[in-house]
Amino acid sequence: MEFPQLPCLWISLSLLIGALTPQALAQQKKSRMILPFDQLRHFQISLENGLYAVHREKDLVLTSSRSGKFFLMSQYDETAKEQDLGFGSLHTPTDKSERVPFPEKEGERRIRGILPLDAYWFFLDSRQRQFAIWHMEKKIWLRPADVVLDLVRPPKDPRGEPTRSEVAELRQSFTRAFNKVQLDNNELFGGLAPIPTFWKDKDGSQFLLLLRVPGTPLMTIRCQGRNMNSCSAVRACFVHGLPSHLVEELYGLAVDPARKELLIGSPGERRIMRFKAPSCYHIAHLKDEDDIGLPEQLKDLSNIFVDAERNLWVTTLRPDLYKSASLFRFDAAAWAPSP
Repeated sequence: MEFPQLPCLWISLSLLIGALTPQALAQQKKSRMILPFDQLRHFQISLENGLYAVHREKDLVLTSSRSGKFFLMSQYDETAKEQDLGFGSLHTPTDKSERVPFPEKEGERRIRGILPLDAYWFFLDSRQRQFAIWHMEKKIWLRPADVVLDLVRPPKDPRGEPTRSEVAELRQSFTRAFNKVQLDNNELFGGLAPIPTFWKDKDGSQFLLLLRVPGTPLMTIRCQGRNMNSCSAVRACFVHGLPSHLVEELYGLAVDPARKELLIGSPGERRIMRFKAPSCYHIAHLKDEDDIGLPEQLKDLSNIFVDAERNLWVTTLRPDLYKSASLFRFDAAAWAPSP
């Protein structure tokens, strides 16, 4: 019997097997983008030994320090040509920066998120699980607002509101997970972001909370009342593709409106995770290679923020060894080319 096609078949199989080797597959796999430190736009020389949160509003940048006794309000010059001159002056980096102390009687705070709402600044305190509220015009602290979580509901689905049994099941599973996690970790609030403007399933909430509890990592929060000091969770969003073992290690939450995505910081894995987020009902992690890796210069990621121009702000718990900074700004073109 003759096999005239055998040599050709053998060659084809050899090429196919060669293409499936680990080395070949590794070459074909898309490599993860690393945040380009050489394209850093501005940084702030560390006025404090590490930061926990950042928010930019036009020419004003607010940050929270590790001391937990105050927040820092700094004037920001976006037009500065030198990386270190966005804040302060050439010889005095503290120029145009002001410390605003938290009320002493309320103890030290660990602020994991800063956002404006109407006439107020809201500071998410992960240690006391409440919002510290600063009146912008009167420049006074108002009564803090505890964040009530146990009345949360699932998001609406295409059929409408969740059933009573679905609500009860969610609350029971959340309570069990919450009680279990807090035995070893008292800091369960990991970040804060505004409700995405592109969400159509809005429920009246103003904030999106990163909660370091497996099963319910993202919740919408609504604050109301005379001084907006009655705050409670409304919906527990459905999040897909986020491993349970990572949830307790996450810090930093931001919204990228251009891509309709959420960004979540993973300090332990040295990356910023990207999630497609068309609604609270469906939030899904993209592929691992679509995430943003952190350069070696950035140590101990603590928070992230995307401003109105899509510039990415990053804070760290200790200054880097190159700039002696804990606050960094990257232009949109450096971290997120146009979609």
